[in-house]
Amino acid sequence: MATRKPKILITGATGQVGREVLKRLTDDKALDVAASSRAPAKAADLSVPVVLLDYDRRETIAPALEGVDRLFILTAYTVDMLRQSKALVDQARKSGVKHIVHLGACGANDTDVAHYGWHQFVERYIAGSGIEFTHLRPEIFMQNLFGYGGVRVVENGVIRHYVGHARLSWIDAEDVAKVAAAVLRDPGTHKGQTSPRL
Repeated sequence: MATRKPKILITGATGQVGREVLKRLTDDKALDVAASSRAPAKAADLSVPVVLLDYDRRETIAPALEGVDRLFILTAYTVDMLRQSKALVDQARKSGVKHIVHLGACGANDTDVAHYGWHQFVERYIAGSGIEFTHLRPEIFMQNLFGYGGVRVVENGVIRHYVGHARLSWIDAEDVAKVAAAVLRDPGTHKGQTSPRL
Protein backbone atom coordinates (compact mmCIF):
# COMPACT_ATOMS: atom_id res chain seq x y z
CA MET A 1 0.00 0.00 0.00
CA ALA A 2 1.50 3.33 -1.07
CA THR A 3 1.91 6.03 1.56
CA ARG A 4 0.22 9.35 0.98
CA LYS A 5 2.49 12.16 -0.18
CA PRO A 6 2.60 15.25 2.04
CA LYS A 7 0.30 17.88 0.58
CA ILE A 8 1.67 21.42 0.40
CA LEU A 9 -0.46 24.49 -0.31
CA ILE A 10 1.23 27.67 -1.50
CA THR A 11 -0.67 30.90 -0.92
CA GLY A 12 0.34 33.97 -2.88
CA ALA A 13 1.26 31.60 -5.69
CA THR A 14 0.91 34.15 -8.48
CA GLY A 15 3.21 36.68 -6.81
CA GLN A 16 6.96 37.06 -7.10
CA VAL A 17 7.84 34.85 -4.10
CA GLY A 18 4.99 32.32 -4.25
CA ARG A 19 5.59 31.63 -7.93
CA GLU A 20 9.29 31.01 -7.22
CA VAL A 21 8.47 28.65 -4.34
CA LEU A 22 6.22 26.66 -6.67
CA LYS A 23 8.98 26.40 -9.29
CA ARG A 24 11.20 24.71 -6.72
CA LEU A 25 8.59 22.19 -5.57
CA THR A 26 6.51 21.17 -8.59
CA ASP A 27 8.99 18.58 -9.89
CA ASP A 28 9.41 16.89 -6.50
CA LYS A 29 7.66 13.54 -6.94
CA ALA A 30 7.60 12.98 -3.18
CA LEU A 31 5.21 15.92 -2.67
CA ASP A 32 1.64 16.76 -3.61
CA VAL A 33 1.81 20.50 -4.37
CA ALA A 34 -1.13 22.83 -4.91
CA ALA A 35 -1.58 26.58 -5.17
CA SER A 36 -4.31 28.87 -3.96
CA SER A 37 -5.72 31.95 -5.62
CA ARG A 38 -8.67 34.23 -5.10
CA ALA A 39 -9.10 34.06 -8.89
CA PRO A 40 -8.16 30.48 -9.93
CA ALA A 41 -8.74 31.18 -13.63
CA LYS A 42 -5.91 33.73 -13.52
CA ALA A 43 -3.59 31.08 -12.06
CA ALA A 44 -4.17 28.47 -14.75
CA ASP A 45 -0.54 28.71 -15.93
CA LEU A 46 0.90 27.41 -12.65
CA SER A 47 1.09 23.72 -13.70
CA VAL A 48 -0.26 22.52 -10.33
CA PRO A 49 -3.83 22.16 -9.07
CA VAL A 50 -5.24 25.55 -8.02
CA VAL A 51 -7.86 25.97 -5.31
CA LEU A 52 -9.99 28.98 -4.50
CA LEU A 53 -8.83 30.76 -1.35
CA ASP A 54 -9.83 34.35 -0.72
CA TYR A 55 -8.69 35.66 2.66
CA ASP A 56 -11.73 37.95 2.75
CA ARG A 57 -14.20 35.11 2.14
CA ARG A 58 -13.97 32.78 5.13
CA GLU A 59 -16.12 30.16 3.42
CA THR A 60 -13.27 29.51 0.94
CA ILE A 61 -10.67 28.69 3.59
CA ALA A 62 -11.77 25.25 4.83
CA PRO A 63 -12.19 23.73 1.35
CA ALA A 64 -8.79 25.10 0.30
CA LEU A 65 -7.09 23.50 3.33
CA GLU A 66 -8.67 20.09 2.94
CA GLY A 67 -5.95 17.43 3.20
CA VAL A 68 -3.15 20.02 3.47
CA ASP A 69 -0.17 19.01 5.63
CA ARG A 70 2.17 21.98 5.05
CA LEU A 71 1.11 25.54 4.38
CA PHE A 72 3.07 28.49 2.98
CA ILE A 73 1.44 31.72 4.17
CA LEU A 74 2.02 35.00 2.43
CA THR A 75 -0.24 38.03 2.99
CA ALA A 76 -0.32 41.64 1.92
CA TYR A 77 1.17 44.39 4.08
CA THR A 78 -2.04 45.88 5.43
CA VAL A 79 -3.63 45.76 8.85
CA ASP A 80 -6.24 43.40 7.33
CA MET A 81 -3.53 40.73 7.42
CA LEU A 82 -4.19 40.31 11.16
CA ARG A 83 -7.82 39.32 10.65
CA GLN A 84 -7.04 37.31 7.51
CA SER A 85 -4.14 35.39 9.04
CA LYS A 86 -6.10 34.61 12.20
CA ALA A 87 -8.92 33.07 10.17
CA LEU A 88 -6.44 31.08 8.07
CA VAL A 89 -4.49 29.78 11.09
CA ASP A 90 -7.67 28.93 13.01
CA GLN A 91 -8.90 26.82 10.09
CA ALA A 92 -5.45 25.31 9.52
CA ARG A 93 -5.55 24.00 13.10
CA LYS A 94 -9.04 22.56 12.59
CA SER A 95 -8.01 21.04 9.25
CA GLY A 96 -4.98 19.25 10.67
CA VAL A 97 -2.22 21.28 8.99
CA LYS A 98 1.03 20.09 10.56
CA HIS A 99 3.49 22.86 9.60
CA ILE A 100 3.20 26.50 8.57
CA VAL A 101 5.94 28.43 6.80
CA HIS A 102 5.13 32.11 7.26
CA LEU A 103 6.72 34.77 5.08
CA GLY A 104 6.90 37.84 7.25
CA ALA A 105 9.07 40.93 7.24
CA CYS A 106 12.42 41.87 8.70
CA GLY A 107 12.72 43.72 11.96
CA ALA A 108 13.81 43.13 15.51
CA ASN A 109 11.20 41.91 17.97
CA ASP A 110 10.96 45.43 19.41
CA THR A 111 10.38 47.04 16.00
CA ASP A 112 8.33 50.20 15.76
CA VAL A 113 7.61 49.76 12.03
CA ALA A 114 3.88 49.04 11.77
CA HIS A 115 3.79 46.32 9.13
CA TYR A 116 6.82 44.54 10.64
CA GLY A 117 4.90 44.47 13.92
CA TRP A 118 1.77 43.16 12.23
CA HIS A 119 3.79 40.26 10.85
CA GLN A 120 5.15 39.59 14.33
CA PHE A 121 1.62 39.49 15.75
CA VAL A 122 0.85 36.86 13.10
CA GLU A 123 4.02 34.96 14.05
CA ARG A 124 2.95 34.89 17.70
CA TYR A 125 -0.52 33.71 16.78
CA ILE A 126 0.87 30.89 14.66
CA ALA A 127 3.23 29.87 17.48
CA GLY A 128 0.31 29.85 19.93
CA SER A 129 -1.85 27.71 17.62
CA GLY A 130 0.03 24.51 18.39
CA ILE A 131 0.93 24.02 14.71
CA GLU A 132 4.64 23.56 14.02
CA PHE A 133 6.05 26.59 12.24
CA THR A 134 8.99 28.30 10.60
CA HIS A 135 9.01 32.08 10.23
CA LEU A 136 10.98 33.76 7.46
CA ARG A 137 11.89 37.45 7.84
CA PRO A 138 13.52 38.59 4.61
CA GLU A 139 14.83 42.11 4.22
CA ILE A 140 14.09 44.21 1.17
CA PHE A 141 13.75 42.38 -2.16
CA MET A 142 16.16 43.12 -4.98
CA GLN A 143 13.09 43.18 -7.24
CA ASN A 144 12.02 46.39 -5.49
CA LEU A 145 15.28 48.23 -6.17
CA PHE A 146 13.94 50.15 -9.18
CA GLY A 147 10.41 50.65 -7.92
CA TYR A 148 8.05 49.76 -5.12
CA GLY A 149 4.30 49.94 -4.96
CA GLY A 150 4.10 51.39 -8.47
CA VAL A 151 6.47 54.26 -7.67
CA ARG A 152 9.52 54.60 -9.93
CA VAL A 153 12.78 55.06 -8.07
CA VAL A 154 15.03 55.91 -11.01
CA GLU A 155 14.88 59.41 -12.48
CA ASN A 156 17.46 60.83 -14.87
CA GLY A 157 19.81 57.93 -14.10
CA VAL A 158 19.70 58.51 -10.33
CA ILE A 159 18.36 55.89 -7.91
CA ARG A 160 16.41 57.47 -5.06
CA HIS A 161 15.06 55.01 -2.54
CA TYR A 162 12.72 55.30 0.39
CA VAL A 163 15.14 53.65 2.82
CA GLY A 164 17.21 56.83 3.15
CA HIS A 165 20.38 56.17 5.12
CA ALA A 166 19.14 52.96 6.76
CA ARG A 167 21.48 49.98 6.58
CA LEU A 168 19.63 47.12 4.90
CA SER A 169 20.48 43.82 3.29
CA TRP A 170 18.99 43.28 -0.16
CA ILE A 171 17.83 39.77 -1.08
CA ASP A 172 16.48 38.27 -4.26
CA ALA A 173 12.96 36.82 -4.08
CA GLU A 174 14.38 33.66 -5.69
CA ASP A 175 16.68 33.15 -2.69
CA VAL A 176 13.77 33.61 -0.29
CA ALA A 177 11.87 31.01 -2.32
CA LYS A 178 14.78 28.57 -2.11
CA VAL A 179 14.72 28.80 1.68
CA ALA A 180 10.93 28.42 1.83
CA ALA A 181 11.04 25.39 -0.47
CA ALA A 182 13.78 23.76 1.60
CA VAL A 183 11.70 24.19 4.75
CA LEU A 184 8.55 22.86 3.08
CA ARG A 185 10.45 19.76 1.91
CA ASP A 186 11.93 19.07 5.36
CA PRO A 187 9.92 20.96 7.97
CA GLY A 188 11.12 18.90 10.92
CA THR A 189 14.67 20.22 10.57
CA HIS A 190 13.45 23.82 10.69
CA LYS A 191 10.50 23.68 13.09
CA GLY A 192 10.24 26.42 15.70
CA GLN A 193 12.81 28.59 13.96
CA THR A 194 12.58 32.24 13.03
CA SER A 195 15.11 33.53 10.55
CA PRO A 196 16.35 36.77 12.10
CA ARG A 197 17.15 38.08 8.67
CA LEU A 198 17.49 36.48 5.25
